[in-house]
Amino acid sequence: MHDSTQPRLRPLADTSTSAVVAGFIAMLTGYTSSLVLMFQAGQAAGLSNGQISSWIWSLSIGMAICCIGLSLRYRAPIMIAWSTPGAALLITSLPGVPYGEAIGAYIVASGLIVLIGLTGSF
Repeated sequence: MHDSTQPRLRPLADTSTSAVVAGFIAMLTGYTSSLVLMFQAGQAAGLSNGQISSWIWSLSIGMAICCIGLSLRYRAPIMIAWSTPGAALLITSLPGVPYGEAIGAYIVASGLIVLIGLTGSF
């Protein structure tokens, strides 16, 4: 039973064409600004085209899920993007690290970021 004094949550009720277009432009700018660097980092590390494609695909899907989920949750546009300086750093540092270890480092770093965010330590 719905309490009439509580407003119903309608996450898409505030959506307008201008908001969707502005969000798309922000996403496109954030996404493409470092995309070339990510490809260069993969090539410098000697990754195959399949590995680079898989890496870019998983980053893209992860960012999309986070952007959409957080934007709907907080009812404000929230942009998740990779770091351009971080991507540039990968070009020089990734070639010396085995691919499996690089993936493990990303998972550990992500877990620590989530832990810090959930505990409010930062």
